[in-house]
Amino acid sequence: MSLYILLLSLRNISFTSAIAFVFTVLTLSFLLKVLYRLTLHPLSSFPGPLLSRSTHLPFLYNSYLGNVVDYVAALHRQYGPLVRIHPNELSFIHPQAWKDVHGHPSPHHPIPSKILDPNNAPPGDATSLQFVPGDEEHRELRKVFAPAFADRAVKKQEKVVFAKYADLLVEKLREGVQPDPGKGKVVDMVQMYNFTTFDIMGNLAFGEPLDMLNSGVYTPWVRTIFQHIRLGARLHLLAHYPVLRRIVAFLFLRGLYEKREAMYRFVVRSVTRRLDKRGDEHPDIFNLILKLEGERQLTRAEMDANASLFMIAGSETTATLLSGLTYFLLKHPGKMQRLVDEIRGAFQSSADINMKELAQLPYLHACMEETFRCYPPVPIGLPRITGEQWSTICGVYVPPRTNLSVWQYPMFTSPDYFKDPLSFIPERWTGEDPQFDNDVKSVLQPFSFGPRNCLGKNMAYHELRLIIAKVLYNFDLELCLEGSNWLDQPVYILWEKKPLMVKLRPVENW
Repeated sequence: MSLYILLLSLRNISFTSAIAFVFTVLTLSFLLKVLYRLTLHPLSSFPGPLLSRSTHLPFLYNSYLGNVVDYVAALHRQYGPLVRIHPNELSFIHPQAWKDVHGHPSPHHPIPSKILDPNNAPPGDATSLQFVPGDEEHRELRKVFAPAFADRAVKKQEKVVFAKYADLLVEKLREGVQPDPGKGKVVDMVQMYNFTTFDIMGNLAFGEPLDMLNSGVYTPWVRTIFQHIRLGARLHLLAHYPVLRRIVAFLFLRGLYEKREAMYRFVVRSVTRRLDKRGDEHPDIFNLILKLEGERQLTRAEMDANASLFMIAGSETTATLLSGLTYFLLKHPGKMQRLVDEIRGAFQSSADINMKELAQLPYLHACMEETFRCYPPVPIGLPRITGEQWSTICGVYVPPRTNLSVWQYPMFTSPDYFKDPLSFIPERWTGEDPQFDNDVKSVLQPFSFGPRNCLGKNMAYHELRLIIAKVLYNFDLELCLEGSNWLDQPVYILWEKKPLMVKLRPVENW
């Protein structure tokens, strides 16, 4: 009877009253949730601004605009090395955080697990190193690929892959230079570095280049990668609202998923062509690992998934570091000249430049480390989640099932760890200036830390040194006026780089 009366009364409610009722219920629900997050939530005692502790809105807003790393850095400057950056996540930039969050686990100190977003996983039936959930499974898969990235492998690849494309870059930069050396040639170095690193990784992952240095244009596959990064990052922001995420994806992003499938089909076709050439001696990744006899054999799906990972992770980030290093050197002519003198003084000719001797150049190493610090290719924090028990992170007890991360850019540019943190000063890494002796250099971990750090770290350092050395040996560079504010870039997981317009003048006597 009471239900019948209620239904009758609802029939008499006007549309306006119904809307007001729904709005009131939603408002009360929101306010109660805010009150819970500020008082009873397991993270309620951790520091952070009121709005960030109670809602996701500040974090989502800054992420959408591409300002998130500056936003998180500002929070840490205000609240210290531990901040609650939104209701369900803590950000750590304490030096101990690398070991406690990303390090090797022990029976008395479990390490937080990696958070895997299935919406970002590649299509197909297998997962790549990036998306393997279990630590043991990840360890076994990493062991399979490790020989292809070791020093022995890089030595085999040096002349036939790395030096080949570094020299091709120099050749393409020389093309079209005016006879008058004073005029030079204006090029977009971001584009040229992308062409080079993607051609190199295409050769290593597929046994063939993407041929972008020769064609002078991005392939459709690479263009899709760049488009996908921003859209994928913005879609990831809706992870806290799964229903809304599905609606947005269905209504507006069907084309994104279709392009993603097309990208993966390209990888599958490229791996197929590589496997059809079994038996040759080209030292690419799959040739090196398929020759090894081990207990763990790769499935075809694992080959496809990891080839896709290597192509993206080993290309875009390398080009980012090269672009940043070039920009910083151009903004600091004295440091540029010191590095140029070191490189040109170490080799009789461009053909003599080699990875072994480059690794011994101290100022080159210092410039690279300082670029990693000021402009890390992956500036955000990689998400982790604590286990079912309370954890100790940087001496602080953290509740079970807590999201946390170590943010690279806010940590690397923190005044707590570096003197003049926003200035490009390679001398802090050479040990020649005592004013930087108190810098906490151990916090610089641009390739992450622990058992899931970047497998290609060693290869990346060799590639970076070789490419920048070839460029600086063969050309004098000048920053064009439009590149003066090049660092003003948004972040959508990665930096969204603008063109870096540079005037090149060949150094004929070298």
